[in-house]
Amino acid sequence: MHSSSSDEKPGLKSERSPLHNHPYVIALGASAGGLTAIEAFFKNMPEGQNAAFVLIMHMAENHESPIAEILRGVTRMKIVAAENGLTLEKDTIYYVPSNREAKIINGSFDISTVRSVSPIDYFMTAVASVYAERAVGIILSGAGSDGAQGSKQIRAMGGLVMVQDPESADHASMPNSSIQASETEFVFAPREMPRHIIKWIMNDGSSVGSEGLKLRTESAIDLQRIIFLLKTTTGHDFTFYKKNTIKRRLERRMAAHNLDLLSDYVRFLETDLNERNRLLKELLIGVTNFFRDAEAFEALRHEVIPHILKDYVAGKPLRMWIAGCSTGEEAYSIAITVLEVCKELNIQVDLKIFASDIDKDAIEQAREGLFPVTINHDVSEERLTRYFVLRGNEFQIKKEVKDLIIFSHHDVARDPPFSKLDLISCRNLMIYMEPVLQQKLLRIFHYSLLPGGFLFMGNSETIGEAAGMFTTFDKRWKFYERKASYVSPSRGADFEAFRNFAQTQPELQRTTTSMPRKMAIRELSQDFLLTHFAPPSVVCDELGDILYIHGKTSNYLEPPMGEARLNIFAMAKDDIKLEVSRGFQKALTTEEGVRFSNIKIKAGNDIVNLDITVRILTRPQQISRMVMVTFEEGMIEPILDENTYHVDYQGRDEHVREIERELLFTREHMQTLVEQLETSNEELKSINEELQSSNEELQSSNEELETAKEELQAVNEELVTVNAELHEKIEELSTANNDLDNFLSSSSIATIFLDRHFLITRYSRSTTRIFNLIPSDIGRSLGDIVSQVRYEDVLLDAEQVLENLSTVERMVEMKDGRWLFMRINPYKTSDNVIDGVVIGFSDISEQRRLEKQSSILHKIVELGKIPVLVFDKNESILYISRMLQQMLGYSDLETASAQFENSRFKILDKSFDVKSQLPWQGRVSLELKSGTMKEFDANITAVAEDSDLRCVILKLI
Repeated sequence: MHSSSSDEKPGLKSERSPLHNHPYVIALGASAGGLTAIEAFFKNMPEGQNAAFVLIMHMAENHESPIAEILRGVTRMKIVAAENGLTLEKDTIYYVPSNREAKIINGSFDISTVRSVSPIDYFMTAVASVYAERAVGIILSGAGSDGAQGSKQIRAMGGLVMVQDPESADHASMPNSSIQASETEFVFAPREMPRHIIKWIMNDGSSVGSEGLKLRTESAIDLQRIIFLLKTTTGHDFTFYKKNTIKRRLERRMAAHNLDLLSDYVRFLETDLNERNRLLKELLIGVTNFFRDAEAFEALRHEVIPHILKDYVAGKPLRMWIAGCSTGEEAYSIAITVLEVCKELNIQVDLKIFASDIDKDAIEQAREGLFPVTINHDVSEERLTRYFVLRGNEFQIKKEVKDLIIFSHHDVARDPPFSKLDLISCRNLMIYMEPVLQQKLLRIFHYSLLPGGFLFMGNSETIGEAAGMFTTFDKRWKFYERKASYVSPSRGADFEAFRNFAQTQPELQRTTTSMPRKMAIRELSQDFLLTHFAPPSVVCDELGDILYIHGKTSNYLEPPMGEARLNIFAMAKDDIKLEVSRGFQKALTTEEGVRFSNIKIKAGNDIVNLDITVRILTRPQQISRMVMVTFEEGMIEPILDENTYHVDYQGRDEHVREIERELLFTREHMQTLVEQLETSNEELKSINEELQSSNEELQSSNEELETAKEELQAVNEELVTVNAELHEKIEELSTANNDLDNFLSSSSIATIFLDRHFLITRYSRSTTRIFNLIPSDIGRSLGDIVSQVRYEDVLLDAEQVLENLSTVERMVEMKDGRWLFMRINPYKTSDNVIDGVVIGFSDISEQRRLEKQSSILHKIVELGKIPVLVFDKNESILYISRMLQQMLGYSDLETASAQFENSRFKILDKSFDVKSQLPWQGRVSLELKSGTMKEFDANITAVAEDSDLRCVILKLI
């Protein structure tokens, strides 16, 4: 179990993230087809969620994405490009620019140039390691598998992973890859995701009800029931794992099934075997990477390994054990480190590394030695070149490193430990265990290490009460050296103690008694009967690998020397090896039970008659085709002398002695056959390695095709992204065209657009009153269209505009007598390129009529030599007749002078109101050119329109 815990125990750090008061980080990864999904997501995501959003999209180099412009139309949150040093803020959407990779350090962005083809994996992995349960990973539409490893890391650290439903995605490759890698059940359409995220944030990182999962008395009983179900179904015992660790994993499973009560989940678990297996996977999720805590590995390389090798004797095996190795990254990291130290010291060592884990799937993945390209952020380029081979989108560990490591499915808390070790690495495993189990493991590790051997622990772990067993070698990076003075329990005692561990702990007994009475009586009775009356037994798979051990089996089985193998054929003692092998073969062949009676074995100072029974299990379904081997001891005979056990059976029937002699011969012959078979297996192994080498060559030949395929896929992704952006632009253009069409159809100004060849490209509806245009005239020359204008040089003016890049304005008359104001402007594109002309016509007939009337009136006044002054309602002078100008002392040349414009007049009647006392007659004072004022008699008349005063006419008498 490699997930995190929130328990605060002596010597261990708390699980709660140090960034608990910071906003949640919601990372959205998308590629081809992702723009639509992102838009739908944010359209349904309200503000005020205590979260910052980071978008990571696959884009062509130097290509500017329109994502900011798109999102501003659907959300009021701030949208900014991620930059170096920019602090993460809530209610803000950050997008990572093209050709960049991002991570977050101390709450701020750290931006770098792209090193891999998986920027989504890179960011999500980095966020998971810092924000843990406050990280949310969302995978949307896209081709390829980017985001799969990152989402897996977020889920492993307790964060939330959501994936777009592949059915709703334009490209389902990325969603499918992430679903498979992270095994998340949160698969939704983008528009449905926000409400689940809001619930997760409101419940502080849990989708369960607002109160979460309270470990009350009844919940504690349910929790023990769950642990019991897992133990009986899978063989894995989580009794002494921290309850809060288990709690958070249970919350996630309950959320997946929309359950709020733990008791409801227990009932569901009791009826669904698949859910038990899924819960086990949830509890076993591993978090690991290459050279985790780089400075710790530097200490391992420069201090610990040289210290181990300083007294190394050639030919002596150098043995190491990586406990809880997960998918193998740490085991390979340590192997590489040892190889580098040996190269520097110029020594050859017989290195043997045992890497074990409780998770079978993780062990299988570790054996394959295939890792995503994102490991290039943890492994230097030099090491990648030296120890890895790039195969498509994965790195394959080289055979020279792989052959140094033996991966084994192994429960460190129950199975026999490895022995005679120089180094044990058990990092970040014990933080999930309660102190009683931690101390048990430390005693086992002390037993397994050679004097002077080293224990390598995680940064959050200490040896606590086991200080008497180890000396601190490096306090900061948790290297401890085994003390030789401490007396470790015997190997057999620890082996048996592990097997019965849960049954001997008072804590479990107290918890069990608090379970419902009927269930407790039944299960405790069954446990009592099994413990006291059932014979020692072993359950194996068809290959003999041991899956479960019941009772004390140390008289019949023992861990083999050398390579660790939890296999009954390897562990069976010589006295019974033949019977076990024969019984296995016959039982598998006939599917019937096989029994061997009165096999004499040595047990301490006695001879024991042993019966061995081999049976094929058929029910229930989950253990079908497994094999149970039962050991039943009979009469005990004391050993009289050294030879009694081997040969002398005086007083026995001659027939019995003959059978025993044949049996001894058969055993010797069988041993010879076994040795020959092992030799044959070695030869077959060599042949298999040659075949693997040939296969690698074929695989190398296929790599070029895979690379070409990936390049095409990348190009296709870019094309799809560009296509989506073009679609957005087309929609914008369509909107602009609609706006322009509506403007042209509603405008009273006749407008016509011509290209550089004076062909019609567009016109407004009112233009049809000037030119006889119909829709099919688009693309025709304006010169071919019948015009209602009495002006034939329109095209000549248009040519002048194109040539001089100037504006032409004219008043032109229509055939019906109306007058138009024509303006011809150059047509400029957004790139400031002249691409035609725009001709506008506005009707000025009324203006011309008024000007004509004004001219007539002006002539009447001038011919009649009438002294007239016109002013507006604010008493500003609008017009002075020539006669009045002369009377004031101005010549014709001074008519438009500043003196005239500044002329002043005054109504002498103080009670006069220009707005209410018209018409009026009286005395006025006008300023002469000389500056003096002169009085005149005058009549004043108003000119109004719709009760609105337009001007006032003053005529001297």
